Amino acid sequence: MAQNKKQVEQITDMEADFAQWYTDVCKKAELIDYSSIKGMFIYRPYGYAIWENIQHLLDQQFKQAGHENVYLPMLIPESLLQKEKDHVEGFAPECAWVTYGGTDKLEERYCIRPTSETLFCEHYANIIHSHRDLPKLYNQWCSVLRWEKTSRPFLRHREFLWQEGHTMHATAEEAMEETERMFNIYAGFYKDVLAIPVDAVIVLGAGVNGETPSAALWSRIRAAENYLKKHPDVPVVLSGGQGPGEEITEAEAMRRSLRPGNNRFLLEERSANTAQNFAFSKALLEEYGLDTRTAVIAVVTNDFHCFRSRMIARKQGLNTVAVPAELPWWWLTGNYYLREAFAVVKTALLD
Repeated sequence: MAQNKKQVEQITDMEADFAQWYTDVCKKAELIDYSSIKGMFIYRPYGYAIWENIQHLLDQQFKQAGHENVYLPMLIPESLLQKEKDHVEGFAPECAWVTYGGTDKLEERYCIRPTSETLFCEHYANIIHSHRDLPKLYNQWCSVLRWEKTSRPFLRHREFLWQEGHTMHATAEEAMEETERMFNIYAGFYKDVLAIPVDAVIVLGAGVNGETPSAALWSRIRAAENYLKKHPDVPVVLSGGQGPGEEITEAEAMRRSLRPGNNRFLLEERSANTAQNFAFSKALLEEYGLDTRTAVIAVVTNDFHCFRSRMIARKQGLNTVAVPAELPWWWLTGNYYLREAFAVVKTALLD
């Protein structure tokens, strides 16, 4: 017991210095240790096992999606980097250079890989001769080196473990489809494996009687309230315009009924259908500063509406998870489910 107390006392209080607390936890858990080179860490067995599990699980999904693993050199000639000046400019201050081979000075400097785009482009130029050689779906597991000025275990090293995928396609449409597919794989991995919390919440409106939320909207408000207790710091978009017979917008009705806590409420009051819910909410979140390309967004809607709402969100380029709101059995009718089924078909074929 005394030993355990001593170990805890050696960890900085999280409230006093969060960054140091994080570093202390990583060291005390024997995940990582410092090396003699500033900014370069040693992955201890527990720490490296985390990476092995990540690599194993993601590699399975990549291969199921048709990707093949390759390995390219860690050294990049300076002349090759110069061909991609615009791309490399951001990495230039962080590049480490090899200037000697043994005791002999090299005729050209070689950059230790900060990323591999230039090498992949050179390789693809050599092996792709026509559209019949496409697509090329290559993935690389490796390490990269960037001469960072500050470092933090697992988050920012000078040398860190790395995964990069580089693909070539016959059309821009195919390239975008592949990009969206990989975003979905990453987003699913963040949520389902790493248990990283969602980045934002969208609550979809569902009708107001005068100023009173409808039964469907009340069920969504209750589901949102329960969900936000577990996610108290994420931004929340309340999405819904004002229709016939509604004296206030659906968004305003939700705002009046929800307790904000620590959440930041963003009101989207223009939408008249689900597609507009997502389009206008996406714009609001981007104005708020969220990168919606990689964000995981929880969507609160009724259980019968979850499937179609996710279809529409995906077409808007959003990675979503459903937070289903249940309605009482007596409120639901077969006719309502039938209408929703037709709506799903329409969304899939026409929208």
